[in-house]
Amino acid sequence: MDLVKNSKNQLVNGQHKVLFLFLALCLTISGCASMSKNECQTAQWQSIGYEDGTKGYSASRIGEYRKSCAEYNVVPDLAAYTEGRRLGLQEWCRPSNGYLQGTRGAVYNGICPKNMEAQFKLAMRQGRKVYEMRQKIKKQQAAIARLNGEFNAIEQDISDKETELVSNGTQPGRRILLLDEIRRSEQDREALRNDIAMANSALDKMNYRLKQMVAKNRYN
Repeated sequence: MDLVKNSKNQLVNGQHKVLFLFLALCLTISGCASMSKNECQTAQWQSIGYEDGTKGYSASRIGEYRKSCAEYNVVPDLAAYTEGRRLGLQEWCRPSNGYLQGTRGAVYNGICPKNMEAQFKLAMRQGRKVYEMRQKIKKQQAAIARLNGEFNAIEQDISDKETELVSNGTQPGRRILLLDEIRRSEQDREALRNDIAMANSALDKMNYRLKQMVAKNRYN
C-alpha cells in the first residue's frame, strides 16, 4: 500500500512540475494565448489584435486563439484581428520603442511594416549598444569584486602570519619562513593593488562612455 501511495504522490508531484514548467514557459515567450469560453464568445477581435500589435506579438498568435476557441466552436475574425494588429504595430514599431527594446537586449523579429522597419532597426541597434555596454560594465564590476576578494584574503593571510611571527611560541626557523612568506604576500598584494586600480580606471571609462551613449539618445 505504501508503495502504491508513494507512486501516486510521485505522479502528482510530477504533474505539478510539468504544469509549473508549462506556465513558466508561457511567461517566457510573452504569455500564452489561451482563452476561456466566455472570452472566445465575447471577443472583440480587432481590439485583441491591436493589443497584440502594441506588444509586438507575431501574426502567428491568431493561430493560438484559433486552437483555444475551437473547443467552443468559435472561429476568430481574422480580418478584424489583422487590422487591429496592424494598427497596434504602428505603436510598437516607433523608433523610441525600438531603442527601448534594444536596451533590454531584445532581437528584432521582423514584424514591423516596411515603411517603419528601417528606423525601428536603427533605433534598436543604438539601444543594443547601450545594452552591451551595460553588460560589459557588469562583467567589469564582477571582475573587480573578485580582485578585491583576493586582495582581502591576502591581507588577512599577512595579518595572521604577522600575529604568528610575534608569538612567543614561534620557533626561530619558523620565524624565518614566515618573514619570507610575508614578503612574497606583500608583493602579491601590491600587484593586486595595481590590478584593482587599473580595473577601476577601465570601469570609470566604461561608465563615462555609457553616459555619453545615453545622452546621445534621440529616441525619447
